[in-house]
Amino acid sequence: MEEIVEIEGLAYGGYGYGRLSNGKVVFVPLSAPKDRLMVKIVDEKNQYAFGEIVEIIEESPYRIDPDCEVFGRCGGCQFLCVDYKTQVEEKIRIVKRELVRNLKEDVEFEGVITGPEVRYRRRAKLFVENRIIGFRMARSEKLVPVGRCRILTENLEKALLVLYSYRSVLKKGKEIFLGESNRKDWVIVGIRAVDKIREIHDIFHKLEEELKVKVGLRIFYPGKYSTLGKGYLRDVIMDSEVRYDYFSFFQSNLYLTEDLVRIVFDLVDDGNKILELFAGSGTFTIPLSKKAKSIVAVEIDKKAVKMLESIKGDNVEVINRDVEEFMESIDYGEFDVVIVDPPRVGLTGKVIEGIKSIAPDRIIYVSCNPSTLSRDIAKLGYRVKKIWLIDMFPQTYHIELVTLLEK
Repeated sequence: MEEIVEIEGLAYGGYGYGRLSNGKVVFVPLSAPKDRLMVKIVDEKNQYAFGEIVEIIEESPYRIDPDCEVFGRCGGCQFLCVDYKTQVEEKIRIVKRELVRNLKEDVEFEGVITGPEVRYRRRAKLFVENRIIGFRMARSEKLVPVGRCRILTENLEKALLVLYSYRSVLKKGKEIFLGESNRKDWVIVGIRAVDKIREIHDIFHKLEEELKVKVGLRIFYPGKYSTLGKGYLRDVIMDSEVRYDYFSFFQSNLYLTEDLVRIVFDLVDDGNKILELFAGSGTFTIPLSKKAKSIVAVEIDKKAVKMLESIKGDNVEVINRDVEEFMESIDYGEFDVVIVDPPRVGLTGKVIEGIKSIAPDRIIYVSCNPSTLSRDIAKLGYRVKKIWLIDMFPQTYHIELVTLLEK
């Protein structure tokens, strides 16, 4: 079935949305607000449908040239065809819709923070199949070859081009991790391989030659690994050193990570006792330890915990445990502030109940999903005092939020 659709706005998940003649909402990838499209319905549910563009009948004034050979096939970007100002405006609307839907109230933003819209991504995981290196296709396991990428930092794109020159060797690889420090002086490259890659020294020296920064290269084989150069990535955030291991999570925006941390830092008072859940490698923990009386930091990733343990102060206790298990087992002490930075799925019911049992004066909720954020706030029973949107992921549907909740 085909139908003409006017795109009303952007939706979380990477779609434009409009309405069919029967009133049902239809989600259309690669569309822009105010596009008038001929849309083919490819999947229809009871309440909504998914379509794909057959023809652009009238192009939106907000539509731009994506300037990317693989846009529409690569799953990395969804909004590269929409001008950046409109992307930010639509993300604000997305968040407000979710908050109204779950909390029944409109919330004004304390701030909306943006940075460069390209060359910002300092962390990436790519995949290897035979001699192809690339990202996964949208909603698919198929691989899209990527030699150049506008949202990768210049150093990571250079590293990717070096790896492409060794693609006949890297056919033994499965995954590639690229990471760059927020001071642009340090790059690490991790490769998961099915067998030993004997050319590791050649690859390492070529990376050093092309990038002209400190380089670490680690190749993982079944049961072991080899490392040349730096054994971890080093950030400097608010004059504090934070370390990240290969393949570990850290904030991917080269320019806005410190802005994100500073917002959280300013929401904590001197001498506070803090419980931090999903602490990672200590992106928030280490800077906060300079003003907090004590921090209990909970994280399940052993590599991240090892990095945090290597630089933490005496007022930080690190617990390597699943957050839900930890919240079920502890004898709840007194904490002034609970900080959570969960994965996209948000908080489980047991974690929410644990936080309610602690009953802190404030909760600082760092979220990359407005749907689960608003759902969890409603269950916690706290009110939104302040909220910030930090656009850590231009050209994509991802949204980073910091919310201060009070009783």
